[in-house]
Amino acid sequence: TPTSNRVCQAVTPVLAGQYEITPKTTTTDRVVGTVTFCNFTFQYQVSPATFSSNTVCRTISRCNSTQYLTANATTTSDTRCATLTACVVNVTYQSVAPTPTSNRVCNNVTQCAQTLMPPTFTSDRVCAVTALSRSSDEDYTPWIAIAVAIFVVLLIILLVACFISRSEKRSKEYNVSDKTIVTPDLHLD
Repeated sequence: TPTSNRVCQAVTPVLAGQYEITPKTTTTDRVVGTVTFCNFTFQYQVSPATFSSNTVCRTISRCNSTQYLTANATTTSDTRCATLTACVVNVTYQSVAPTPTSNRVCNNVTQCAQTLMPPTFTSDRVCAVTALSRSSDEDYTPWIAIAVAIFVVLLIILLVACFISRSEKRSKEYNVSDKTIVTPDLHLD
């Protein structure tokens, strides 16, 4: 003013741990703020503080029930999640269940001429074996059936032989009609 002198004040400095919110002008002081530090237990840092901006922190994401974890959060990146593969009913079935850190595995449902059991969400279709469903190069030999049949026949023969042997032994023990029973003399004095 014409009757007073100008009064100047020192500008507020930006110290370590601070950033400039509003710059100084010819008539106003700068405004400074305290830098925010992210809590890495539940946050990650999107961008660090600069001279004129505060640190930007965001809450760490969690994968939902239709996702699995592909990468854990770091101090500077969020959790990465991927969408779980969806098995298609009657086309694919779940052969490996998902975990919090792995995707589910779906396999194609087997196609066949005759179905014994239909596919479920976690199991393949069970096909009936027919002459038409076997491939021509398949080596189908009944050796196992022959071996089982021989084993069963031998087992029956063994059981019959044991039964006959025991029957003969028992008949000898109980056949007392041809023998005289001898009792010891009893002397009474």
